[in-house]
Amino acid sequence: EVLTSAPGAAEAATAMAGRLARDLHYSGLIEISLPLPPGVLSPYSNGRSPHPQGGNAPEFGVGLRLETAPGAGLVWVARLVEPDGAIRVSKRYTVELPDFARSVHHFADEVVMQLTGEQGIAQTRILFTRGKGDERELYVVDFDGENLRQVTRNASLNLTPRWSPDGSKVAYT
Repeated sequence: EVLTSAPGAAEAATAMAGRLARDLHYSGLIEISLPLPPGVLSPYSNGRSPHPQGGNAPEFGVGLRLETAPGAGLVWVARLVEPDGAIRVSKRYTVELPDFARSVHHFADEVVMQLTGEQGIAQTRILFTRGKGDERELYVVDFDGENLRQVTRNASLNLTPRWSPDGSKVAYT
């Protein structure tokens, strides 16, 4: 649901829903029921669920709402809804378009934890080197291959990158 006239909001809402469906599917623990809302691409490679009629598991719903909040810019509200309509989880994220991926990954991990008791993988970032010869730069990418960012730009041989224990810093040779 889009409750704002901000430029790009409708497209962002569709992209957020698609990213959430992919995150939940990639967890390997949650099956996405089809059909999805108009414009949201199926996370299944062939566009069809392996279990089109659903399984025996209860069907939970996810509600997303993008709105303008006074003094806060754009806000999206995400809810995990029980089969009986009760709200199990409700999160509110302040975002700037088009940079919403981190909040979607966070909500996906929250859904996975609530439904399975397992830690989700959607907030995982991959740190690696890329280049040729004596020039290898460090890069970081989200677990799903999106949001590739170059970390170093020193035209040197940067090797063996490692995250600090809290994940806030990088050490490398």
